[in-house]
Parts: sequence; C-alpha cells; structure tokens
Amino acid sequence: MPFAGRTVRPHKETTFTDKEVEAMVNYYKGRHFLDVRNKLIMVMLFDTGMRCSKLCELKVTDVQSNVINIQEGKGKKQRHVPITSAVAKYLMKYQLVRQNYIRDKRGYAEEYLFLSQKGKPLTKATIERIVGVCKEPCGVREEIRCSPHIPVVTIMLRNSLETVVICIQYHDS
Repeated sequence: MPFAGRTVRPHKETTFTDKEVEAMVNYYKGRHFLDVRNKLIMVMLFDTGMRCSKLCELKVTDVQSNVINIQEGKGKKQRHVPITSAVAKYLMKYQLVRQNYIRDKRGYAEEYLFLSQKGKPLTKATIERIVGVCKEPCGVREEIRCSPHIPVVTIMLRNSLETVVICIQYHDS
C-alpha cells in the first residue's frame, strides 16, 4: 500500500467567493481596448473555466455564434464551450473595440482573439498578471491563490453542483 502508516487528508480547495468574483470582473471598467479586453478575459475565465493557455491560443474564427471551439483540448480533442449571455455581452463589446483599435495597424496578429497592446498574441504570464493585479484592490482574501484556473474550476463545480441539487430538489417535490 503506497500510503501505509500515513493519514491521507482530503485537500480542500479555497476558492473565490461570489463577492470576490463580482469585484474582480468589475475591476476593469474602462471603455478603452485594454480594459474591455481584460474584462472579457475575466468573464471568460470565470464563466467557462477555460485554461489560460487555451485563452491565449483562441483565434477569431474559433468564436461562433453560440460556442467557442477550443482546438486540441485535453486528450487532443476539440471542445465546444457554450457562450453564455455574460460572455456574449462582453464579447460583442470587445469585438467592436478591438476592430477600432487594430484598424489601420500593420503587423498585428489579427487572427488571434486576444491581442497585446502591440498586436501580439497574449501570453500565459500576461493573463496571470491581468488576474493577479486585481487581487488586492478587490479585497480577495490572502489565502486565495489568485490563479486563472484552479479556483475558477472550483467555482464552476460549486455552481454546477448547486444547480444539480436544485434540480433534484425540484424534481423530488
């Protein structure tokens, strides 16, 4: 037995509260390219649980009317992530601002959905900074690791489980 003589304790993931999520999403308020881009990134991370690296790799053509196609997800499979009303709202705004921002600029990697200020595809480090910069101003608790993936998935699972419980309770009544 690999754990003979040791006590294995279940790991409890500490995650964002709903209030912290709301504060982080609302941290980016401006109407300029970077603020609108960063807000959409926050919404997409929290709403879809998409991995940071996949967010960086998203191309404009991966976004359809009601789904986002993620190329080579886990197991080298293509994934289809539904576009929620929140993502749709901020995606539409970002697409308009992005279009105006890149107009008449040469050498921009226009095929990528998320671009840096200089027109390059975003890096994982950039997205980690976008998430991390709002930790303190948004009052995120100290014990929370402000990472763009692990706590987000926990929130999604928590919300999904709440939905399942509500559905079961509704069905049983």
